[in-house]
Amino acid sequence: MQKLVVVAKTRDLRKIREEAESLSEEFRKTLAYLEAKDVERASDLLAELNTIISRLELVKGF
Repeated sequence: MQKLVVVAKTRDLRKIREEAESLSEEFRKTLAYLEAKDVERASDLLAELNTIISRLELVKGF
């Protein structure tokens, strides 16, 4: 199943959830909600992980 991910600030997510209540249940089941701060944190963590992995020099440049 594919999902439509809604990313927004906490306050805006509440509004979006409320507005989505008027939509069909089938459509609402396709929605997933994520706070913008969590996306930013995930991006930072991914960058940090890439830095750590690159220190291992597992992949050499051509």
